[in-house]
Amino acid sequence: MKKHVIFDIDGTLLDSEESVLLSLQETVLMKKGKHMETEELKFALGIPSEAALRRLGFAEEELAETVQFWGTLTPSYHKYMRIFPGIRETLTALKEKGIRLGIVTSRNRPEYEKDFLPFGLEPFFDTVICADDTIRHKPDGEPVREYLRRQKAQPEEAVYI
Repeated sequence: MKKHVIFDIDGTLLDSEESVLLSLQETVLMKKGKHMETEELKFALGIPSEAALRRLGFAEEELAETVQFWGTLTPSYHKYMRIFPGIRETLTALKEKGIRLGIVTSRNRPEYEKDFLPFGLEPFFDTVICADDTIRHKPDGEPVREYLRRQKAQPEEAVYI
């Protein structure tokens, strides 16, 4: 049996796709004056905000300000974010079995705090690795290895969902 279950946030714990895509769509419109369909922006799901903005042609010197701007828009789209059905029950059952729970996310720490914490799931998790905790990001394995290092766990003891 595994001793550690590590979760992603977006698309795993939270159904946040529409919220992320609509806020990114508005960011591109406001900052570049370009309308893009949300379907065109789906590449941005699951990667750090800075990486998504780079792929959209934002210059390095624009990234920090644009990420912050995007972040100011996301609260107006929170109404589209939901915990997937059965997540609370699953997390409760895993904790009752003594399994250590973690998060590895492409969100940076401020995004995690602003967008995830309001759902009240944080007490379930022992360790949270955000994009700004490692140099390389998902899909690279460094964030999961950082979780394993912090938990003093072996890879065969963990599963990443």
